[in-house]
Amino acid sequence: MTLAFAYRTCAHAPRTIAPVVAGTLLACAAALAEAPAGRTPDHVVSRFRLGPFFEYSATRDGATFWAVRPFYSKVQDPVIDTRVTDVVWPLSTFHRDREQAWWRFLLAYGSDDDVTRDESAWKFALLPLWFQGRRRLGEEYWALFPIHGHLPHLALMDDVDFTLFPFYFNYEVNGVERVYTPWPFYSRLTENPHLREEGVFPLWCRQVNAKRLTDRRYAFWPFWTSAVYGGERNPGSSFLLFPVYGEVNRSNETQR
Repeated sequence: MTLAFAYRTCAHAPRTIAPVVAGTLLACAAALAEAPAGRTPDHVVSRFRLGPFFEYSATRDGATFWAVRPFYSKVQDPVIDTRVTDVVWPLSTFHRDREQAWWRFLLAYGSDDDVTRDESAWKFALLPLWFQGRRRLGEEYWALFPIHGHLPHLALMDDVDFTLFPFYFNYEVNGVERVYTPWPFYSRLTENPHLREEGVFPLWCRQVNAKRLTDRRYAFWPFWTSAVYGGERNPGSSFLLFPVYGEVNRSNETQR
């Protein structure tokens, strides 16, 4: 769009709208004329592609990316000190973010909190057989499943110990320690002053919470469950014979 085109357009427009059309067209022409001069230069200074199989690019800051798809790709940025390498993704990947690093290859996984320090926390796992590492507090651990081992964290569990799994299995959740001998049938809680639990899954189980004043039981789970609630807040009891009948009889709640 040019200024001459704007003036010619205004000449053929009705007098009532000519000023509006003229202003709009002149603004568009000025914006288009100034766009090339005010546009930010492209951050990528070099780029080459060969179909979908090969690609290379580089930026003014020194970052580079190149790939030979689907076998290999690598991204590195010296400004933020980050490197990512994929080999036949998603089978393997290697990441480095400043001093931290982690990698994955098939069923093997490893990480290091600080590659510049020999005493930093690290972990290695070859699922589901071998686990080894060091925690941030300096504690070292290892586990050879299902023979014997100790793991500081596994899924939602803490301080996992096992020997000849499933014959002995011990873990903590929110400070509550549970022991199975064997898992998942016979279980009990240990070293908890407020909570006591023991049972043989799924035949029977009883859990007594001295802090909340509750007594929960089940037999042939999930067919029979019952509970007794003490204290002054909402005492009472409940039971359920699934799927036949159930009752809740508490001071603030009654259901049948």
